[in-house]
Amino acid sequence: MSLRTVFFQKWLWLTAFFLMVPLAVEAQKPSETKLYGQINKLGAIFLSAGVVPQSTQFPTPVLRVRLGSPAYYAGVQAGDHILSGNVGENHLNLKIQRGAQIFLTRLRAKTDNALTPFKPLQSNAPQQTLKMGLKDFDIAFIVDHSGSMSTPIPGTGKMRWQWIVKQLSDFCEEAEKRASSKFTLCIFNTAHKVWHDLSKNELVNILIQNVTTGDTDLAPAITRVFQDHSLSQSKKPLLLFVITDGQTLSSEVNTNLILEYALNNPKGKLMQVVCIQAGYSDEGAAFITALKRSCAAHGMSHAVHGLLFSDVSQNGLLPLVDKYLAEVNTASKKDVVTK
Repeated sequence: MSLRTVFFQKWLWLTAFFLMVPLAVEAQKPSETKLYGQINKLGAIFLSAGVVPQSTQFPTPVLRVRLGSPAYYAGVQAGDHILSGNVGENHLNLKIQRGAQIFLTRLRAKTDNALTPFKPLQSNAPQQTLKMGLKDFDIAFIVDHSGSMSTPIPGTGKMRWQWIVKQLSDFCEEAEKRASSKFTLCIFNTAHKVWHDLSKNELVNILIQNVTTGDTDLAPAITRVFQDHSLSQSKKPLLLFVITDGQTLSSEVNTNLILEYALNNPKGKLMQVVCIQAGYSDEGAAFITALKRSCAAHGMSHAVHGLLFSDVSQNGLLPLVDKYLAEVNTASKKDVVTK
């Protein structure tokens, strides 16, 4: 056998070996979930939602998100990993991983061939929004009492939790005088507790008696407050205060819960959400920003308001809420005139 023949045979053997290695590795991968259908149709579904994935086979990274799209307003970001998904009823439902956190998001998307540009849903809030004040709302507070709320506030000599107790005490005292208001209180860390029909003194006593500890998990608290309000006999909408420093908030999950209630529950149509940061955090700022974007995309730009820690400290909570509701009423009036 010639040297050239031996060399050629070895070359063939090595070529076959290296061609088989990727196939063997691929066979060892766990099974992957796939959205089946024509590639051009699946691409159109993702495109209409504003998501550009690397592949239609999961898991796959998100390459980019289109500005102003449903995905953008839901907080999906380039670099997120899509773990699984399904389509139906003009929605693209995705399970997304970002670092150690996993989110579920539901994006408006055309799932048929007649794709049209995304149009924000219009809020069908009735004209009574023109004259709404404290007396027209059921007032509820969702208050973070995780361990981070014991952090001292620089220059005040107070912890964040003490600051919250003072702000809510002042607000509830005036709300009782003005509108004979009763209050719902939900405090949360990794668990949550709920009380209804509280007076100002009862609410303050509960806050004083509870110790700040644990991590932050807002979603179950939001779900519980919405469930209780939905089942109550009251016909008033919620004026919901979410008070947290924002540590480890998962913006997408909480944003979607609020949107789901506001858009799909009859009692959610006139709901107003006031987010207060008890001390600044990047997570808290991201949550408020994502929530405001999502509400604006669904014709609810006046349903969410963020209050800065410094503004509440300087002015008090009630004057800022009065100003916010006045702005909502003015904006609602303009919307009705325009229509």
